[in-house]
Amino acid sequence: MNVKCWLIILALASFIVSTANAISDSDKTSLGMAGESVLTSMPEILYADVSFGWDDSMDIWIVPTVIATGGSQEEISEDLIKIIAGAMGVYVGTYHEYNDVGQMGLTIGADKTKSIGTAYCLPEWAAEVRYNGYTPNEDDLGNLGLKILGTLKVSS
Repeated sequence: MNVKCWLIILALASFIVSTANAISDSDKTSLGMAGESVLTSMPEILYADVSFGWDDSMDIWIVPTVIATGGSQEEISEDLIKIIAGAMGVYVGTYHEYNDVGQMGLTIGADKTKSIGTAYCLPEWAAEVRYNGYTPNEDDLGNLGLKILGTLKVSS
């Protein structure tokens, strides 16, 4: 067999493997609904939308209750940590079950259309969280939270 034939076989095999690891559309819908349910059960979150991109990246849009109700800067700061922890929990839980999920993009909005800040989490960061059964290691979660906070950008 010549080199060109081997390259075609390798390309086809890579395509088959990459599509086999993708998250199905029905799983994306279920995961999105579950993530939204978890996040909106938090009193700090008024609205949440969890969706997936074509590349299996997870996009989370959150409207904090304290911003929608005009809370103080101190209240916003306190709630922001809880909101990021909630989004991180949804992402890490998803990554634990579907380790082919892409990057998490987090948008914090003043409402459903106006972004006031963004953050992200890379899949390799989520991979660093060790588990004891279904319980994530608290130190690893703390380290991950600091990494995500380090990516926080406030919109102008």
